[in-house]
Amino acid sequence: MVDEAALCHELKRGSLQGAALDVFEEEPLNDSPLRSLSNVVLSPHASRPVFRCFDLCLTSSMRCCKETLL
Repeated sequence: MVDEAALCHELKRGSLQGAALDVFEEEPLNDSPLRSLSNVVLSPHASRPVFRCFDLCLTSSMRCCKETLL
């Protein structure tokens, strides 16, 4: 469990470099301040594998990580 407000605060302060989340306090994730942070990777929570979606999410997440780190 993560306190999303506290996580958002620490990400903005810079005490955390980044975060990746696929489960949220309220789902679906709507007007969360986490959506506006460039150092956060958000992925929809899926209860069963949807392989094409998983592949797209993984590819997108890896691209974001690469762009952030390089």
